Amino acid sequence: MSKFEFTITTKMARKTYSLAIVGVLALLALVALGITASADCPMCAPDYETYPHEGFLKSLGPEEEQTDPILYTAKKARMENPLFNKNLTTGEDNNTDSTPSATPVATGNARDNNMLVSPTNVARSDVVLDVSEGAEAYIDGAVHITYSEFMDQDNHLKPVSELAALLGSAGIAQTDSVVVYGECAPCGGGPAAATYAYWVLSYMGQDRVKMLDGGLAEWQAAGLKVQSAPSARSPVQYVPLLRPDLLATKEYVTSNAAQVVDARSFQEFGVNAIPGAMNLPYDQFLDNGKVKDQAALQQVLEKLDPNKPVVVYAVTGTKASVGWFALTMAGLDARLYTLEDWFRTDSTLNIQLNQSLTGAQPNPSAPGLINITAAFEEAGEETPAQPVEENDTQLSVMGCATCEPITLLAGGSLGKDKNTGVQLGSSGMAATAATFQCQARIRGPDGAEAATVALSQAQEDVYTGTWDASAAAPGIYSVDILTSFAGVSKDFENALTIEILPAA
Repeated sequence: MSKFEFTITTKMARKTYSLAIVGVLALLALVALGITASADCPMCAPDYETYPHEGFLKSLGPEEEQTDPILYTAKKARMENPLFNKNLTTGEDNNTDSTPSATPVATGNARDNNMLVSPTNVARSDVVLDVSEGAEAYIDGAVHITYSEFMDQDNHLKPVSELAALLGSAGIAQTDSVVVYGECAPCGGGPAAATYAYWVLSYMGQDRVKMLDGGLAEWQAAGLKVQSAPSARSPVQYVPLLRPDLLATKEYVTSNAAQVVDARSFQEFGVNAIPGAMNLPYDQFLDNGKVKDQAALQQVLEKLDPNKPVVVYAVTGTKASVGWFALTMAGLDARLYTLEDWFRTDSTLNIQLNQSLTGAQPNPSAPGLINITAAFEEAGEETPAQPVEENDTQLSVMGCATCEPITLLAGGSLGKDKNTGVQLGSSGMAATAATFQCQARIRGPDGAEAATVALSQAQEDVYTGTWDASAAAPGIYSVDILTSFAGVSKDFENALTIEILPAA
């Protein structure tokens, strides 16, 4: 499926919300076809500039049957969310039953709460940590750990032992006073890299940690010294004092013990979201690239119950950490979570092999090249369907069985509803995790693995690849078809057999 980069630019007057219907339908069509913005950094989903939410909704017109079921179900899913009215930039809330009984009271324009520090208040004894991606200058004396180094290759938070080794090798001890700053230049900047590093350090038990208010730009604006390369400190032993209360688990999210905030864009939230979540895009917590203080956050805080914990999530933890940081600074009990974990945990793919199209040619075959084909379809009558429980997770991918509609259901349950979902490789999931992958694992007559062949998409749900069996001994070979999407795997063992004849 082809993907093209595009930029959405909208202008919004203070009280005037307007958006052409043709433009909205075109945008939705692009989303439905998988034409999405691209991101240079796998840690982050693409950003979309703020556009008029209320005008966007009104332009969709009354709820009615559409010629394109994808557009209809996408709208229907948004409108059926009981907390949807909380997501409009107007701040209007028609769901009076869920209105909190109290809201945080602004205490002024304080920039401290022991979480932010201005450039002129950084002490000589502070360890300054730059977590930038693609930085061209560094604060004088700063050590450097790229914020993505806190994650493994699958964008999961690294084990505590590895995080401790990473920090210790940079010369940071748990008892140090640390000032963190940095941006991800390939992603367009912003404090997400720094807020995520702040969260990691807090999670590891760093008692004295602050974020540099305004980052490198304000440091330079204050006329303070920078250098072209980071500094190095002698390695130390980092002894973590873990704070697991800062990281939410799936069980905690589904327990209804906390309010759940989706920090992604409004568009991404409309495509897939954790059930019951309200949408507060991470940029609502920012003003000119800086985290808003409590007074400026008042409109956002009014949507939350100050007496109930908050879970903030995005695809990975980076952009969600902006919301977590702001809410924590405002005095709320906040925890971080990821959409990647939500869909990865206890999920299955709702697909099955199309036996009539799956096979190998030639078969039987003399030693040589053999074409292997794996075809898929949505799981049907042959797969026992289980009722979808209230807390089951579901992610559909619109269209065919592998690129439009894979359905992920938590708890191993399966369903056949083609609900609105996220395009393969789209902004709704991390780029490295949201591509449907297919392989053929070939096992010899003795059961040992003889070869693994990557299968690429030939058409819709059909994937093909070539096995070079030139050196294969005569016998019956078994082929397993291995699939994965969004970190969830499903294997089809003994999908077919291939007979290799003796060489002539």
